[in-house]
Amino acid sequence: MYELNLGKAEKDLKILRFDSTNPEWLRFVTACRIGKDAGYSYDMAMGSVANDNVYATIQLFETGLLSEQETIARLKTEEIYDQILFHTARALQYCVYMGHESAKDASNG
Repeated sequence: MYELNLGKAEKDLKILRFDSTNPEWLRFVTACRIGKDAGYSYDMAMGSVANDNVYATIQLFETGLLSEQETIARLKTEEIYDQILFHTARALQYCVYMGHESAKDASNG
């Protein structure tokens, strides 16, 4: 488990933040997926995770079957989780190791 001093990080680092699954977020995600530099000039990026459920909708956008607006509308029906991407070693300095918990082995009942 880690604790992030977000308040200090926001004062000291260059952070790209997406508060919703908006067109800018969609362009960022699709650019990252094809290997374009879509935010690596930032120390951190924060926003919604493009997980497997979200990926299916994004793939429809990437293939041209959905417009940007249709894609965003569909994503509003998905359960979206947030993530923080640490792009630089400097950004990791704002994380403090707090300990760990062991997960119970599922095969042990």
